[in-house]
Amino acid sequence: MAGLSDQAAATARVDNGERLRYSGRPCSCGAGGRGEMCATGGARRKGGSHMPKMKTRKSVAKRFTRTGGGKFKRTMAGRRHLLSGKSRKRKRQLRRGALVSPADYKRIALALAVH
Repeated sequence: MAGLSDQAAATARVDNGERLRYSGRPCSCGAGGRGEMCATGGARRKGGSHMPKMKTRKSVAKRFTRTGGGKFKRTMAGRRHLLSGKSRKRKRQLRRGALVSPADYKRIALALAVH
């Protein structure tokens, strides 16, 4: 959009079929005024704000990993302390990871900002 003013460029940009308009005020995310740009490139939706980026919950990201098939893998509980009372076989089997229950998929995917 070379050669267009900031206002014309922001008005010409279309996001998900919805027309965006430029406003001189900064976005609610703290960026987006005339100097800085936010995730929407400084443009705002008709309602006055833009759709913010989803943030990853870092505590969840450290506990789960994504498999090739899109499922989530977790570590098994019970390997932190009181290990002397557990058999060698039990401790060895606790080393393996386990898959997250399907009931928890949606909650974990939201926390990890996975679509």
